[in-house]
Amino acid sequence: MKPALKPLKKNFLNPEKARKELQSLVNGGMQRNGVARRIKSVLPPANLNYGLDKKSSNSYIYLYDTYVQDPEYKNIIANIEKRLRDFEIFGKTIKLSSFTNPKVLIEDEMRHGSSTVVMVGNDDTFIRILSRAADLNVTFGFIPVGQKRNHFAEVLGMPLNEKACEVISARKIEKLDYATINEKFFFICYLFIPSAKLRVQCDENFTADLRQEKFEVAIANLLPPPFESQRFHLHPQDGQMEIYFRPTGGGLLSSLMASKKKKKISTFFFKKILLKMEKPALVVADGRESKEAMISIEINKKKLAMIVGKNRQF
Repeated sequence: MKPALKPLKKNFLNPEKARKELQSLVNGGMQRNGVARRIKSVLPPANLNYGLDKKSSNSYIYLYDTYVQDPEYKNIIANIEKRLRDFEIFGKTIKLSSFTNPKVLIEDEMRHGSSTVVMVGNDDTFIRILSRAADLNVTFGFIPVGQKRNHFAEVLGMPLNEKACEVISARKIEKLDYATINEKFFFICYLFIPSAKLRVQCDENFTADLRQEKFEVAIANLLPPPFESQRFHLHPQDGQMEIYFRPTGGGLLSSLMASKKKKKISTFFFKKILLKMEKPALVVADGRESKEAMISIEINKKKLAMIVGKNRQF
């Protein structure tokens, strides 16, 4: 009679134990050949936590804009990366190219457990990524690099360069409004029409015919309107946006107001608005310029999760 076979004992890999065993081999009698060097090259740093198929809820990715890869920013980037290591904010670094689709890239990283996306660059970087990826279920952060084109940094309370790493580490998160523009891109900061005759339909409740006069039109969320901006306060968390109208001059309304020092600015709030221009007009939306005959903007119910500093302007 054959003896009963004992069930095989399953051995599961303990990655930390395996790492220590490999390290002991390297520190032992293997230094005299090339094996040690090959093993050391694949060993993970001891202060990082590795696990099999383990997804961290706070996994970071850092998206570097193309311009920060220039030699003039080499020292700044080195200082940023040093501070991130000091704060132990580890993550994957991805260098963007002009052909990168930010939304597709971030969605792929989300499948591997990433939940925080830190944009490293300037205003252009900020808008390029968020205009396509604002609706993703991640938290966004921003490290502004260099002095040029970094207006959003001040609004968000983010200091420049490596000083921003402390704010990223503190992880103060605010939920911000954003909208969809012409059912294509996400609208985050501001929209400006320098001069146009137009009709306005607001929240499907009322319409206004402004074709008797040319107007400057501005919609503000994270940035105030470009005219008399010091008069206005930002409200990017109230679930609505503000639109401003100011006569540009040359019409009947302007002549009636000529004796006044300042042109009157009309403003109201909306959640959904449609602007129909009499003729295609120049539109600047989050820094993107185009000629449009119609602009539709609708506030999204979902909010944008953004890491901000204590000196934010809202």
